[in-house]
Amino acid sequence: MSMRNINEDLFENTRMSFGEHIEELRQCLVRALYGLAICCIFGFYYADQIIKYLQRPLEVAIRDFELQIAKRKMIEKYGFFDPEFDYWIDDQGQAPRTVLISRDQLALLAGSTSASSNVELAGLDLNPVGAVAIARRLSSEMIANDGNTEGEQLKIMQAAAIWDLLEEEERQYVRKLASKSIEADEADVALMRTLLKRISDETELFKQAAFSHLIDEPKLGWFDWFTSSDSVKTLPLIKQRVDNAKSADLLLQRKLNRALIRDTFSVELSPPRADLVPIEIWETIVPETQSLSPHEPFMIWMKAGFFASFVLASPWILYQLWTFVSAGLYPHEKRYVHWYLPISVFLFFAGVSLAFFFVLTPVLNFLFAFNQTMGITPQLRINYWLSFVMYLPLGFGIAFQLPLVMLVLNRLGIVEISVFLSKWRIAIMAIFVVSMFLTPADPLSMVLLALPLTLLYFLGIALCVWMPRNRNPFGEVSEPV
Repeated sequence: MSMRNINEDLFENTRMSFGEHIEELRQCLVRALYGLAICCIFGFYYADQIIKYLQRPLEVAIRDFELQIAKRKMIEKYGFFDPEFDYWIDDQGQAPRTVLISRDQLALLAGSTSASSNVELAGLDLNPVGAVAIARRLSSEMIANDGNTEGEQLKIMQAAAIWDLLEEEERQYVRKLASKSIEADEADVALMRTLLKRISDETELFKQAAFSHLIDEPKLGWFDWFTSSDSVKTLPLIKQRVDNAKSADLLLQRKLNRALIRDTFSVELSPPRADLVPIEIWETIVPETQSLSPHEPFMIWMKAGFFASFVLASPWILYQLWTFVSAGLYPHEKRYVHWYLPISVFLFFAGVSLAFFFVLTPVLNFLFAFNQTMGITPQLRINYWLSFVMYLPLGFGIAFQLPLVMLVLNRLGIVEISVFLSKWRIAIMAIFVVSMFLTPADPLSMVLLALPLTLLYFLGIALCVWMPRNRNPFGEVSEPV
């Protein structure tokens, strides 16, 4: 056994001062930033495509959520789910939606012009009191005179125009109904509805001079250009369409007549409303993300570009980190960097891939299940989603460096293998706690990160046992006497 002076510096050529360590760290960081800057050129160039790619898991999850909701609604509506719709829902990604359509449009689609046969559904609702009041106004002998206001004179003239279009039999019925001192019965109300329906089908009604102030294009003064609203021009536009039609548009004429009848008896009749009926249509589910501020898309583009650049530059950054670590090693130990670096890069990309391809979809389905239970439709902002989809894989990639961290701690003599083995329960608890902070606020993503890390913890113990230990190249040094 050789004897050496204990004051002889065996590691004179392998030791670095604190300042040299700082300088080496600075150089490694500068080289890492240069590599990241070069990767930023490609990352920001392809940022748009990256954003579209990162949205796919979210779009698939929302699409599946909407389709499941569609199936549940069909079961609630019909009591069962028709298997004949499987093709449209599962294969084509389409779902039913209930919408309202007017009977007029429905009749046109069916090739019929006899739309809105029921006047009451068309908006000319009547009650017993209103039927008598309309009959009295129609049969009244009142004429426009100076004692009436301009509005009252116009209403009298409009009622007289409608009276002129009535047949003799209808006039007798109106006089009889107007003479009643009590409310009309259901039969009288039905007859009045029928009468009003026939008047609404009368092609000569809107041509009467009494309605010219309603349907003729008004002449606007200079002040009217600032005060008139679009609603004032509604009836003149309909009249213009009717006049310009090559063939008689019975449906549009009927709509115009209803509006004129409603204006004449505005007190007795409720406002006109379209007769809408519910129908079921099928449409393709196309999920769309949202941005709520003008600058948000730019910030999203920046995040996506930097995320892609960091992932692309991660092998170079890890290499620089290991280069800094190797600066403090013995010359014969530096070759182990060639072992550690590929393993570190592999573990990083394994964590990123696990999070993106196997964790995101189950986590989204788990979270959307709560939306479905609570009856809440998710409307996700693209900014929140990209933050989630970028930070979660990065957290997985960094956490997957656990075996190498354990190996370095063991080789530096900070933690022995026996400590790793005896404290495995505490280590697993710590892994679950760290996973809670590295993942969103849901238990599923925490478990999906903690379970692989638990396996990697025992892999780190195996690396500490199997990887070759450092050896002293200078041989043994005996204790001085």
